[in-house]
Amino acid sequence: EMYPVGGAGDRLGLVDEKTGEGLPSALLPYGGRSMFENLIRDLQAREYMYFRLFGQQLTTPVAVMTSAAKKNHPRLTALCESAAYWGRPKKSFRFIQQSLVPVVEVHTGRWVVSDSSPLSPTLKPGGHGVLWKLARDQGVLDWFRQQGRQAVLVRQISNPMAGTDSTLLALSGTGYYENKSMGFASCERKVGASEGMNVLLETHREDGTWDYGVSNVEYTDFERLGMEDQGATPGSTHSKFPANTNILYLGLEALECALSKDQGRAALPGLLVNLTKKPTKDGKKVCRLESSMQSIAESMLDSREGGGRMSPAQWDSLSTFVTYNLRSKVTSSAKKKREPGSSNLAQTPDGSFLTLQSNALELLRSAGMACPVTTTPESFLQSGPSCLVWLHPALGPLWKVTRQKIQGGKLHKGAELKLEIAEVAFEDVDIRGSLLITAENIMGHMNEVGEESVLQYSDLCGRCRLHGVKVVNKGVDWLNPSNQFWSQTVNRTESLEVHLEGNSEFEAAGVTIRGAHRIHVPDGFCLKLSPCAEVEYGFRTELIKLGGQDAEAPTPSWRWNYSLNQTDGNVSLVMEEASIVPEIEAGEEVKPNGNSGRWRWVAVPWGRLRRLGSNGGNGEERGNRRRRRFRGRDKPNPQAA
Repeated sequence: EMYPVGGAGDRLGLVDEKTGEGLPSALLPYGGRSMFENLIRDLQAREYMYFRLFGQQLTTPVAVMTSAAKKNHPRLTALCESAAYWGRPKKSFRFIQQSLVPVVEVHTGRWVVSDSSPLSPTLKPGGHGVLWKLARDQGVLDWFRQQGRQAVLVRQISNPMAGTDSTLLALSGTGYYENKSMGFASCERKVGASEGMNVLLETHREDGTWDYGVSNVEYTDFERLGMEDQGATPGSTHSKFPANTNILYLGLEALECALSKDQGRAALPGLLVNLTKKPTKDGKKVCRLESSMQSIAESMLDSREGGGRMSPAQWDSLSTFVTYNLRSKVTSSAKKKREPGSSNLAQTPDGSFLTLQSNALELLRSAGMACPVTTTPESFLQSGPSCLVWLHPALGPLWKVTRQKIQGGKLHKGAELKLEIAEVAFEDVDIRGSLLITAENIMGHMNEVGEESVLQYSDLCGRCRLHGVKVVNKGVDWLNPSNQFWSQTVNRTESLEVHLEGNSEFEAAGVTIRGAHRIHVPDGFCLKLSPCAEVEYGFRTELIKLGGQDAEAPTPSWRWNYSLNQTDGNVSLVMEEASIVPEIEAGEEVKPNGNSGRWRWVAVPWGRLRRLGSNGGNGEERGNRRRRRFRGRDKPNPQAA
């Protein structure tokens, strides 16, 4: 993957509170962490799902393009060092630094000089188009190939929505399996929006050849090219052209071929003078020369010699392509600061946050959970969101996966649900207040590899299983003026906080948990809550040591078994519980309560399947359902099961 993060992000107005220095957009604290960390979380969520499906750990190489603007390069490398590269090997990252270009006064053509030094020109990043040349010249493309990679995904730092549901998987899957050269992840676009559009480029050359390919037109070029930004239908606010989101797929072989075209000039694609930059402090209009990253597509056109123009039915055979999805699942950028008193949320962290919350509520509703009405921009500005939902991407990242982990329940108006955990099983959970669940090990455990601590995807992680649980507390202090929801700066009056250390579990069924509680479950244990009217809180707690044959890495009591349907691509989950299968010698009598033996996983009904079994249904039917879930695996010992 490639992340161009060298932009100055001037419109965000992000400032270091201690030094007063401007900060780059990669460090914007979105959702409680930097924008850059959000990219890594999305990547690890996809790797984790792959591990759960195929039992193999992949480490995707990541190339990061930084710049000197606002000390972007040293700040970003320091961030990675302080986070120990989020459990990834340091060698899996490569940093390249983009060059800066002078800012020029539009009316005079003079360079703008620095306020602090009249002999120093003001320099800013010159667009992301230089990414390709730097990647080739500094060996990044060779580095990808040495690790067996055939294609690359490119994401922008300012768009935290690109990892939602199937957006990136569909883009990369289409590109790889159909052997495409380049692809764009696109969505609907509003008429007049300050964003580019994807188009099909058709060129008729003098020699009679027709060239075709998907490309991008920047919104600053519409007038120059004589393009009119029209609605899809008369009076529609949605453009007839889809949006370019700068989420790209590129085949490495096609990219290397494109960079050598036009005597090497193709390595700096889409050169233009950007006249839309923010004026100087004294009001002078300025511009700078930029290169457009996505314009590399114009060096990947398919030529058609003879036979005339291509028909629309033939466009699908082109080596460039577009995937199309709902806009809320593709893009909602955080590029500029919302001015005080302004009701315009477009491209602001506030507007992006609203899209994040809308997606989360749509996901929960599709899982059968009753949720408040999604907040409108107008009501958000007046009274804040209707509720708060924070979900770790490794819960899916596919929504079809998350819907199997969370089933039913209710999220009341003003409630908050935060799940910093991947392995959950929620059924009919009712939340009136704040429920905050955090796992120390979200996707596995840490291994010492040389001098590094590297994340090993595994079963040794935090788990939470709730059935018929009600959470009631005072929750978020909605009127606190220091709340900043998009950065996850939230003040609470009461909450239920569950912290899972290492390989531990929290489990509750049929209980109501009232008031403020902080629960810490130690590594290697499961804390169970069960109803008990005789105690003060209305439930009994039981701390159980997890079993297994390895005392240092106990076996979890349950897990999700992922499987992939090769026909339709759906991912299915089956809940399995750990059980001891006794080691039996020939002719030996089985001891029902014996502790010696080997551990194995036993499938159990969960969620909708369990409700089917409880609504009648004879034992034979339930047995058949259970046996079907063992297809492809050895059946367990009946007595042990």
